[in-house]
Amino acid sequence: MNQHQYRKPAPAIATGKPRCFLVIDAGYFLIREIVHALQELGHQVVILRLPKLSGGALQGSQDYAEFLKDLVEVTRRLRPDALLTVNHLGFDREGILTHLLERMRLPALVWYVDSPRYIFQNPKGNGSPWVATFTWDRAYVPWLIQRGLEHTSYLPLGTDPHLFAGPLTNSSLTLWHFPHQENEMAPLVFVGDSMEAGVGKALSKLPVAVSCDSSPEESTSLADVCEGFVDYTLEDGRDLPVWEALNRQDPGMADKLGFDTPELRLNFESLLALSATRRRRTMFIRDLALHPETGPLVVYGDPGWKNILVDDQAELKSNVQINPSADYYLELPQIYHAAGAVVNLTSLQMPTSLNQRCYDVPAAGGFLLTDQRDTLAEQFEPDIEMVAFVALADMVEKWNFYRRHPAQRAQIIENGRKRVLAQHTYCHRLREMLEKASSWFAWRL
Repeated sequence: MNQHQYRKPAPAIATGKPRCFLVIDAGYFLIREIVHALQELGHQVVILRLPKLSGGALQGSQDYAEFLKDLVEVTRRLRPDALLTVNHLGFDREGILTHLLERMRLPALVWYVDSPRYIFQNPKGNGSPWVATFTWDRAYVPWLIQRGLEHTSYLPLGTDPHLFAGPLTNSSLTLWHFPHQENEMAPLVFVGDSMEAGVGKALSKLPVAVSCDSSPEESTSLADVCEGFVDYTLEDGRDLPVWEALNRQDPGMADKLGFDTPELRLNFESLLALSATRRRRTMFIRDLALHPETGPLVVYGDPGWKNILVDDQAELKSNVQINPSADYYLELPQIYHAAGAVVNLTSLQMPTSLNQRCYDVPAAGGFLLTDQRDTLAEQFEPDIEMVAFVALADMVEKWNFYRRHPAQRAQIIENGRKRVLAQHTYCHRLREMLEKASSWFAWRL
């Protein structure tokens, strides 16, 4: 094993000077975890609630003006060390908040846990040395730096051990209803949407009929264009980020479709990423449900799964249970803990990184079967702490092995849980963020 492959475990609680942080709360799920981690590290947290605005427009809103006024007043009164937010939430397109932070000399720490390509707007107005960005996938680091965010660093996701590694409290939750023998392994579980609504929303942001030929009379459906790209990602472009796959398949595609503005181009790219992820996900889960050697499958997600998994094939109906989406805080810890194995499929907007389940499932004492990622070996010891697969047949083979060898499965669960709690909690991530920020903004922790 490469001695530099794994991060050295570090204590979860910081011992340096307590700091004060303003945290923008826009209702995003990660805010609660960030606040708890900062408090556990011994820091003071002041929450600024971002108003919910119709249409999502911040600038010109009276509520947003009040939000900025509150920010200025709190900054003058408390003299915080930094403002912290997720996915640039709270920042306006024109850069009003960015310029305000520069005048107050208040650093902002922004943690991207979704693609910044579809979020960060107006680099001229929002690129600033007073804004530090951290991205959960290192593939976006060069892109952010090129847009004026010189202080940018890679910061993976993590888990909240108080939520996932604590006592299971939701004893009334009914998980699945398959008949089984007393010593039989619990079923496979997949947690995630079919992405039917997400693709539909992305499609609505672009013209439905577009011309792909020199003759305006000949046009094709945008959905057909997406299908062609998805086919490409399943073959030649399967290991490429979406933007690179698009450039290799047809670098002039956006121009041919008449998407001549940055916003239209990014909406088009977002649609392709969602469409390709949806196809990969639904094909895999459907093939998994039909496989004769996997046993029952439980899916927690949106109603779109019924259109995909419930059809005229009797064996599919009897072998699959479709449940509503699970509550992240109230239900997922118990689901992850009780499953025979949790199947994990990564979105295409994450070209290199590990997603949330890679940390939450081990923390909950669950067994994860995840699609192979190049960065997996940087954070876990493969086949010792986490099991990965490269294709459906590989996943089925490994699932059948571990359900017939419960002792080996239990050892991997124990090893993975120890690794997550030693190195991959949100306390670890926030301390790493603050240590990096202290080297950029002249304060020491």
